[in-house]
Amino acid sequence: MGIQAEQNNFKAEQNQQIAQILANSSQQLTQQSKQFKEQQNTATHLLETSQQQQILDAIQATTNGQQLKILTQASTEQNRLDNAAFQHAQQGAGMILIPLAPQTNN
Repeated sequence: MGIQAEQNNFKAEQNQQIAQILANSSQQLTQQSKQFKEQQNTATHLLETSQQQQILDAIQATTNGQQLKILTQASTEQNRLDNAAFQHAQQGAGMILIPLAPQTNN
């Protein structure tokens, strides 16, 4: 019975060691799972932030395009008016246009 008792004690110690290894592994897996979840949350946040930035960039590009269109239309209209005034001035029968000196109040 002495050998049987020693074998049982040895098996009990092995089972305790295995139980401790399993407990440690479980704890490590729990910690890794928490870290993975944190990384996943961070990645999700970065993706959402990136998408929001892309939306803001698209809005800004649209706004810039609209401003450019308005400025182009205004410039085109001003050029048209300037050209019409120049054409009108050229059609003046033999008129010579001399700019007037600014008047000063003495």
